[in-house]
Amino acid sequence: MIPVTAAMADLRDRVAFTLGPGSRPVTTDPTATAATPCVLVELPQIDPAGTLCGDVTYRHTLLVIGQPGAWAELQPLADLLHAVLVALDALGIGWTLAEPVAYTPLVQDGQADPSLSYRITVEEFS
Repeated sequence: MIPVTAAMADLRDRVAFTLGPGSRPVTTDPTATAATPCVLVELPQIDPAGTLCGDVTYRHTLLVIGQPGAWAELQPLADLLHAVLVALDALGIGWTLAEPVAYTPLVQDGQADPSLSYRITVEEFS
């Protein structure tokens, strides 16, 4: 079993590398989501049940966060969502669900507007 922070950082780095240089930010820090659209790797759910693939299952959620505002902002989100799903497929990471959600970023000063986002569930074994 690898530490949670190492598992999150590893997934972040692999997705960012596969998306390529100049792509949108991929982070594990929820306070670093101001540059939207971006990707946030959230804390994983850990299942201790052993499988043939490993001793522990990490269920990560990746939030593909769009820009706050109107429906017109959907296209940048759709483009990044497509790129992330292609990257996950290229990495051989099984994603099981991509569901639309509203995400309100954590901010230090003032209120932030919610953004249309997609939560992607992926499973990895350690």
